[in-house]
Amino acid sequence: MSPMPRNVPPYQPPPEPPMPRYRVRWSVLVGVPLALGAVLFVLQGIEPSFRFDDLMRGLGVANQNRYVRLACLCVVGIVVILIAKSFRNKPQ
Repeated sequence: MSPMPRNVPPYQPPPEPPMPRYRVRWSVLVGVPLALGAVLFVLQGIEPSFRFDDLMRGLGVANQNRYVRLACLCVVGIVVILIAKSFRNKPQ
C-alpha cells in the first residue's frame, strides 16, 4: 500500500507587518516647554547664596576658564543624551 498524498497547502510567506504609525509625543511637545518655564519662573525668584567664582576659588581651581568650558561641555553632553533618550523608539 502506498501512502496517500496529503492535501498540503502551498507555502505562503508571512504577512508583512503594517507600517508604523507616527504619533505626536505630547509629553515632549507640551511638557518640556512647560517644565522649562516653571523652572525659569522658580529660578527668577531665588537669590543664590554663592557665586560660581567663589565655588571655584574654594575648590582651588587654577585655570578657571578651562574649568568653566569643561563644565559647559558636560552640561551640553548630558542634555544631548537626555534628548536622544526621549526620542528613542520604545518597544510596545
